[in-house]
Amino acid sequence: MTTIPVVRVMSAIRRALPRVAGVSAGTLLTMPPVGSDLLMAVGIFVTYTSLPARPLNWWRYIVTGTKPRSAPHASYTQPGDCAVELHAVRDLGFELPLAIRHATGVTLEEATSMAENTPATIATHLSRASAQRVRRNVEQAGGVAVVTTVGDPLHPANGPAAG
Repeated sequence: MTTIPVVRVMSAIRRALPRVAGVSAGTLLTMPPVGSDLLMAVGIFVTYTSLPARPLNWWRYIVTGTKPRSAPHASYTQPGDCAVELHAVRDLGFELPLAIRHATGVTLEEATSMAENTPATIATHLSRASAQRVRRNVEQAGGVAVVTTVGDPLHPANGPAAG
């Protein structure tokens, strides 16, 4: 019989606690002893917002600690020999990390890290059309992006430009 380390169990409890506490508090509020309609409405709201939207993804997060990734749209993933580089950020608002997340499927934390640590490679091995779509969306969101190809000295696979 294998034993589960205490640290893993405590980490799983820490990840599950906000939702479990929300559902428990919401359930308690829906059954007030006096019968207050306001408390019941607040309890129903708290319970509903605490329930996971995708239970299997939530359970996988609780057990493993890895946040689920969303798959990028098919128009952003056509294979090819291009890459998209984020060179600068004009406006580090909420839109830029969301655009990076939408185009690549990374988590919001990873997308924010890419936006804060420029220059960064957003996506690689894309077709010219997919790379242009990613670049256009990133630039509309406040970034300065460049599409490079494998033969281009700016491409990360080729190393720094000679000169």
